[in-house]
Amino acid sequence: VAGNTNITFNDNQTGNSIFYNITLVVTDSRQCSDDTTKQVELFTRPIAEFSIVDTGCGLISYTPTNSTQYASSYNWSAIESNTLFPANITTDIDFEPLITFPENTSGNEITYTIELLAELNGCKDSLEKTVTIYPTPEVIATPNTDIGCGPLTVDFTNDSDPGNAEDPTSMQFNWYVGEPYIFEDSTTNFIHTFYNTTDDTLCYSVILEGTTQHGCINKDTTQICVYPEPIAQLNLDSVDCECAELEISTLGITALDFPQANSGINWTVVDSSGNIVQTGTGLNCPSWTMYDQNDFLWVYIEAYNDCNTASDSIYICTKEDPIAAFTVSPQQGCHPLD
Repeated sequence: VAGNTNITFNDNQTGNSIFYNITLVVTDSRQCSDDTTKQVELFTRPIAEFSIVDTGCGLISYTPTNSTQYASSYNWSAIESNTLFPANITTDIDFEPLITFPENTSGNEITYTIELLAELNGCKDSLEKTVTIYPTPEVIATPNTDIGCGPLTVDFTNDSDPGNAEDPTSMQFNWYVGEPYIFEDSTTNFIHTFYNTTDDTLCYSVILEGTTQHGCINKDTTQICVYPEPIAQLNLDSVDCECAELEISTLGITALDFPQANSGINWTVVDSSGNIVQTGTGLNCPSWTMYDQNDFLWVYIEAYNDCNTASDSIYICTKEDPIAAFTVSPQQGCHPLD
């Protein structure tokens, strides 16, 4: 009955316009009346709907699944709880844009509010969902030593931190050794013995891989080096007995050179009575003359480094000299003499 009025229409999300006829009836004091009708079109409003993976870690990208109805345009936004780690939306007006979340190194979870604003004929609807990005764990393997003589037993202490104020015992750990890497253990801490059977320093890579209860993974790589054992090896296994006088340095006896394994080589010459008669260093056999026939001696080498010593030896002998002897009979006579 008022001269003017306000009419509120119910929400329309049917997918089609709804038409309303508005009729005004005017009656004067003599009860004479007139009426007029106008039509109002109430556009449908879109129904914003989407789904997206709601957790993650590391540098990761998600594409939302857009199931919005009755919309002609879209606008996406991502608001993060920690402004130091903004998300990136490739094209915020795409139907299903790629949303990239940076690696979370804050130590605490970051919650992103993903909002979709859908529009049709100026009518809008919006929907918000959250994505939680958990921190990348700090994975640290601390060995009690990283170099030494083999066999080298190393104790690794696990100093990892999952972040997010969580306990390290909530993590899953895997230890790998060597290249290619071989799985060794899934314990928190780790003990391993390293060997070296080569003639040079051998280094191993040890990887600790840690995974949080949210599936966030990080790793730490440690290098463990093992010194070689010394190698004592002569170039000859044996020599034939020779005639006296014999200078042993002329027999061509040398020590094989392993410069990465050996710090040095010592020589010792021991005669048949067990006496040390000569010593030397280096790769070449020292000089010593054997004057007697039917004699022998031993030549020893000792190779050494900071880890250990090793030895090798060779037997050298002289043989009995021949005795020249003959008889003549007769020793005198007349020509012709046989």
